[in-house]
Amino acid sequence: MDRYRQNYWSLYYKFITDFQSLTYKGYQLNLLTHFPSLIRGNQALWLQFKESTFSKRFPHLVTQESEIQQIYNHALTLKCKKQNKKDETRPIVIWQDQLIRLPKNMLEEYFPSKKIMTVYTTSYEGASVYLEDYLVKEPLDAINKVHHQLESIFKRYKHDPVYNEISFQHMLRKKLAFVIRQIEMTEHFIQTVNPSCVIISSPNHFGRIAAFVASRYAIPTISLQHGIIGNEFGFIPKVATIDALYGRWEVDWYVSKGAVPSSLAIIGHPRFDQANEKPSITKQQLYDRLHLNTERKSMLIIVRGERQVHKWKLFIDKLKANMNLNIIVRDYKATETHPLVKQYPSVKSSEDIGLYDLLLHVDIVVSYQSTVALEAMLTNKPTFMMQSPLPSYSGYYNKLQPLVQSNPTKLAELVIQFFQKKSFQKYCKKVQMDFLQQAYPDRSSSSKRLVQLIEQIIQG
Repeated sequence: MDRYRQNYWSLYYKFITDFQSLTYKGYQLNLLTHFPSLIRGNQALWLQFKESTFSKRFPHLVTQESEIQQIYNHALTLKCKKQNKKDETRPIVIWQDQLIRLPKNMLEEYFPSKKIMTVYTTSYEGASVYLEDYLVKEPLDAINKVHHQLESIFKRYKHDPVYNEISFQHMLRKKLAFVIRQIEMTEHFIQTVNPSCVIISSPNHFGRIAAFVASRYAIPTISLQHGIIGNEFGFIPKVATIDALYGRWEVDWYVSKGAVPSSLAIIGHPRFDQANEKPSITKQQLYDRLHLNTERKSMLIIVRGERQVHKWKLFIDKLKANMNLNIIVRDYKATETHPLVKQYPSVKSSEDIGLYDLLLHVDIVVSYQSTVALEAMLTNKPTFMMQSPLPSYSGYYNKLQPLVQSNPTKLAELVIQFFQKKSFQKYCKKVQMDFLQQAYPDRSSSSKRLVQLIEQIIQG
């Protein structure tokens, strides 16, 4: 374990220990609290994780990769009690948030409507069931009591540089109130609906609380892997009965972090089934829509806001000086015209065209280290990546070297070489195929595999 991650997990361990007395209905509240959001705004703290002296402040230094997960393994009943009988009337519940992203046609095709109940955690147009509907009464007395206990803990650690930070205290108060409210809603929901299984998208926020409450009621949960494990801080702790993963890479990674092997299953993600479906528009329609040159090959660049924008400019400059390509930019959750589109008149925005309509019609994809890069490879597109510095990076795409580069000029040179040499094209294809053997080995319908997993977990 490197110093950066060791310091982070040691701080997390200290947080779990120092605030363990905060409980509600038998739940240890800080275990249900999303820790990264408490320190997200403290940039000085994140920088300190790199320092060797930082570890001196901890009474206990985490030295094993599995230590944090083992705490959660103990707190959760990961293997739910076997149900006495299969009740066809008990619905399969989907905890609907912005990360779950189950295609609507998949739900319609593989699940009879009477068996599925979608519960929305936030406002959504057309939604019929909200989690908020199950809040019988605001638990203000409980929140106030916990907040009072919290103030005593803050006084006890008044010299702690992390706990004494104003934003940390504000966020912890806010998160504890959130957790208590979610416990109230989720318990009432489960008592009222009695689901046979709950599907969540993430081990954080709404999903974590759902997993803890469901576990208490012996209701199994499935957590769908919502994206590549790039930053490990977003995927540990694991909390669901079964985590439905993309491939062998994730299984090995979770086991190394302390997860029980029987709580892991490789099923891919139903969203990725779109790689095998017919696009909703033709290639000509795409070219006409974006005003692309039909005589040129097309490249899709995947960016996230203005991160590394200086690198992307160097990359495009090198390409434009050596070859003619249609360049399309797709920005993550874009609300305004991207700077690359503004600077280069020939660079086009992807607008609101669906991701798979783009992937299936372009000739090559260049991305930051995102899940979209994996999706591009699943559509059999040659894929290159702009590497970004992230101290907590899991190394997910390491086996794609040399197709992953931190130097934008070098990356552009590889792309140029790809278009010029068939031998390099064959090499790139082999690198990607070898990578997918670990990352996404089964290209069969993930939707069908999810149905099978649900049936298996319900029957015990």
